[in-house]
Amino acid sequence: MNWEAVGAISQIVGTVLVGITLIYLAIQLRQNTSTLKSSTFLAISTLMGSTMEIFATHPDLAPLLIKAQAGLDKLSPDERARFGFLMMMAFRRVETVVVQRHLGFIDRELTEGFERSALSVLNAKGMRQ
Repeated sequence: MNWEAVGAISQIVGTVLVGITLIYLAIQLRQNTSTLKSSTFLAISTLMGSTMEIFATHPDLAPLLIKAQAGLDKLSPDERARFGFLMMMAFRRVETVVVQRHLGFIDRELTEGFERSALSVLNAKGMRQ
């Protein structure tokens, strides 16, 4: 066997190994993307759940929410401030959903439920104000 044959064989082996490495990296990238999207959905779902938990576990918030739905003019200054902070918290969390979808970390069909829930709240007069 001459040196040219050895060189040709090593080039073929090198090319095959580079191809195998690229296939392996593509598989790893796909798995990493899937894991990232799953983690993003879990984080968003937890965040949205904690928003609902706040409303469910603080008995003084349900009456405030019901009162605010009739219009902000029905609220005292203290209630208006508290309601404003609650709405900022809730909508910042919805904004997180939209941004993560825009960045491609979560698929649109996974965010539609979050968006429907947020938009259904906006129909009340106080919410629009």
